[in-house]
Amino acid sequence: MFIIWEPALFEGEERLSWLARFSLLRDEWSAVLDEEFASMERHMRLADFPETVGTWLGMGTDAGFSQAEEIFMMPNEMGRVFRFSN
Repeated sequence: MFIIWEPALFEGEERLSWLARFSLLRDEWSAVLDEEFASMERHMRLADFPETVGTWLGMGTDAGFSQAEEIFMMPNEMGRVFRFSN
């Protein structure tokens, strides 16, 4: 079994829209300082390359797993947890 958390696009959404959607969530991160939030945004712009749920599931089966499923979606819908198993 292999379980991962990954950023996930809505169907038809592009990466830049996903990044903009995250920026709109700033108010939900009230415990985080502005500098900390900016650091998270920098990381995401440099290192996060979200895919759609269908693409993540397809990558799992393409990698040889017989079962691929989404098992959790973040309340803000920015990321998902996927389970891959045989």
